[in-house]
Amino acid sequence: MKEYKFISPLTGWLSSDNGESIVDNTELLYRIDILKEACEKSIDEERGLAEYIGEDYPEAKDKVKDIRITVEEINGKLMGVAIVTSDELTDNGIEEVKKYLSGQYSDGWGEGFESFEIDSWIEEEQFEEYDEEEGEYYMTDAMVQYCLYCSFWSSDKEWSIELYDESTDANADTRPVVKMIGQDGNVFNLKWVCEQQACWWAYQLGIASRALKKAGKIDEEKEMISRVTKAGSYSEALAILSDYVRII
Repeated sequence: MKEYKFISPLTGWLSSDNGESIVDNTELLYRIDILKEACEKSIDEERGLAEYIGEDYPEAKDKVKDIRITVEEINGKLMGVAIVTSDELTDNGIEEVKKYLSGQYSDGWGEGFESFEIDSWIEEEQFEEYDEEEGEYYMTDAMVQYCLYCSFWSSDKEWSIELYDESTDANADTRPVVKMIGQDGNVFNLKWVCEQQACWWAYQLGIASRALKKAGKIDEEKEMISRVTKAGSYSEALAILSDYVRII
């Protein structure tokens, strides 16, 4: 029995009363845990999506035992991943699995998955409106709800499903992704003291620390805190953080 990974790009978009807009992949990457959980909950069949392989894919139907859908960070981007447990597939069998997954993503499992919101939040925004009586424009505040959705399929001609070879990613960036930049451009999850002495020490179990622990990088987490507490400036501390986590 062998495990294959088939990867494909993800598409994320925001929906609100103001319409829809495509979001950058980093917005999905930041929610990697939410997406993984959503994928897991969306498939409860005993053999995953392998349950529905039809006669149109004879080799895949005969050999594939299980298909699970998830997401993974690959080369700095969040990608859709199909984990296929199967007897060894020929090149033709691999192509069958690709075609089957493409159909599932576009019209089967994926059609249902992309209809459920991954995340939602409310923001206060300003809008320009026109007062016909006064004959002038004015600004008004309103609360806007945003819903984030994710699709495993795209009509873009560059979209494709590929068999993933992990051995080619030996030099891939393995730093955990954290979101800690505020609107003013500063890292807002650091707690600095002794500012007059240009001496800083790091936050208590902050976002970067938790991200490293979650990734199982305990030694790196301790090393990072040790280095940050000795930093002589804000920019130096930020550079040290960037050695261990990818800040978005």
